[in-house]
Amino acid sequence: MAYTFYFEKLEVWHLAKDIAKKIYEVTAQLPDSEKYGLQSQMRRAAVSVASNIAEGAARKSYRDQAHFTQLAYSSLMELFNQFLLAKELGFLSNASEVEFRRKVEELANKLNSLRNSQLNRVSEPETPYGNPSNPQILNSSNPQILESSNPQILESSNPQILESSNPQILQMVDLQSQYQRLKPDIDEAIQRVLDSSRYIKGPEVAAFEEELAAWTNAKHVIACANGTDALQIALMALGLKPGDEVIVPSFTYVATAEVIGLLGLTPIMVDVDPGTFNLTEEFIEKAITPKTKAVVPVHLFGQSADMEPILAIAKKHGLFVVEDNAQAIGAEYTFSDGSIKKTGTMGHVGITSFFPSKNLGCYGDGGAIFTNDDELAARLRMIANHGQKKRYYHDAIGVNSRLDTIQAAILLVKLKYLNDYSAARQKAAAYYDTAFKDINWLQIPVRQPNSTHVFHQYTLKVKNGRRDDLTQHLKSEGIPFGVYYPVPLYKQKAFAPFYKGNELTVTEQLCREVISLPIHTEMNEELLQMIATAVSQF
Repeated sequence: MAYTFYFEKLEVWHLAKDIAKKIYEVTAQLPDSEKYGLQSQMRRAAVSVASNIAEGAARKSYRDQAHFTQLAYSSLMELFNQFLLAKELGFLSNASEVEFRRKVEELANKLNSLRNSQLNRVSEPETPYGNPSNPQILNSSNPQILESSNPQILESSNPQILESSNPQILQMVDLQSQYQRLKPDIDEAIQRVLDSSRYIKGPEVAAFEEELAAWTNAKHVIACANGTDALQIALMALGLKPGDEVIVPSFTYVATAEVIGLLGLTPIMVDVDPGTFNLTEEFIEKAITPKTKAVVPVHLFGQSADMEPILAIAKKHGLFVVEDNAQAIGAEYTFSDGSIKKTGTMGHVGITSFFPSKNLGCYGDGGAIFTNDDELAARLRMIANHGQKKRYYHDAIGVNSRLDTIQAAILLVKLKYLNDYSAARQKAAAYYDTAFKDINWLQIPVRQPNSTHVFHQYTLKVKNGRRDDLTQHLKSEGIPFGVYYPVPLYKQKAFAPFYKGNELTVTEQLCREVISLPIHTEMNEELLQMIATAVSQF
């Protein structure tokens, strides 16, 4: 007897296979001019629907299964749009649309139902090769049971997911849905680079630097390979010497201090404000010594550090200010004279990251450096390019750090929507604020009065030692979360040689209390309500 793969038992896979066969039949009618156009695209999308269903069936975790079911649904919608385009162009008949629409609607409904059931079971143990662990499903010979969203079969612990009329996979960041909204523009931008084959230093890189400079009102933007490189290049360009001290917050991502140690400098880790989690001028001034040469304020989680007093302290002591703006691009800071500047543009130099999950993210790695100093800009650009201004003539020790042309093309598209992205995140944060403001064991994010907040993260403080219990509760409900950051920088083994002082009380408390909830540009009220309910019911 021939072996039967598990996915072959799924009704949705058989429906997808029938649709693929139909597509191959109808696209044979397309003219030769479309052989490598619509015909190829439609056939690829049809195969993608079935292959994603099969791939999901082979996954052990229900979260992974739901992910591939979502991909299958997205491919189905792409296929349907291509079909309608082919019909509008006169390549297909009205009769073919009626039958095809019926098949697509049937499969779309069943994929939604299947995805709901998978999402509902994300807290259950992994199953071998994707087989359902429920014996009633496993032993069923009726393939329709496999897609059933009956709560009695699924043992639902979160009925809101089952009742969803427009389900989305719960994620900290939903890049797939964001891409689908921008797909025509993104695909066109990538294709333009492929057609030119100018993958390194193509015209899109310079164009992106110019547009980002205009958007931030920075005089110079130097694109590079990632945010960590940006920090390293910035510090290299300032001419600091081994042993020089650089003040950094103790509550931040490792990259901020990592590059300082890498360059032979000494990171001086200081405590942060308990409300905004950012550096303050008081902590900075207490840490200044004759060896101090720079300070790196991090605009953590989406809002600016209080920059006016920090800049004043730096000026008083002759310190460089390097803004780590990896998490707050687009945030604005208002000075006492009423002037407004975007984060990353206030110090001697600023940096940002275009890691995919950032507010402005590419589809790989990327970063940028900002400055208003012409001479410093020239040095930054030289260091990022092997220390050369003229090819093969190297004036300084540099690095090789470039933003690929494809990533620049993607960022050019997404930059147009950055204000909208910030507004979407702020709207989600406002919903959370309302839901949680009266819960006495939670502290909603504190806003810096003279800064906007673009909510790279929505981070709560969980009081009374309940944070870890809340994480377990959210896991059981299938709600993703993050703990940024669980360990102070000065307690990391890598930084043991640099810190010999006492524990920093605020940082220690934050590492015990913080938890970040999903927040991204594609959130709707249904998802927000689901998450808020899960937290509130703890």
